[in-house]
Amino acid sequence: MEYKPCWRSLDAYLNEIILEMNIHQTLHHQPFYWSAGNSNLEHYRSNETEKRAIEDIAPEEIIVALEEAVQQNLSIEEEDLIRYLSRTFSFAKVGKQIEAQLRYAIAFAVEQGVVKKDGSRIKVR
Repeated sequence: MEYKPCWRSLDAYLNEIILEMNIHQTLHHQPFYWSAGNSNLEHYRSNETEKRAIEDIAPEEIIVALEEAVQQNLSIEEEDLIRYLSRTFSFAKVGKQIEAQLRYAIAFAVEQGVVKKDGSRIKVR
């Protein structure tokens, strides 16, 4: 007798729950989920109490910190912005993985029209 599970795959089951709960999903290097009314973030979480890997911080959350830094300075060198964002999210140093995720978030912010890039400077829009 062949065993046939009555449950579909776990992914299919979770996707069904997500659809029923009206949750907004963004897909980058992994999916991130937001309550439907919260798709535009206005704050970012400190990484001091709940240590998260850079991959677990949504680009949208990084962009909130990025926008704050750019607005305070009007214009900032991309390398300085990367170091600032790394410190903001409590990373002691900027490794390759952190740098790659932060550069992705910066490029995404430029693409979304949040900030603009002028040479090596990131500026207010």
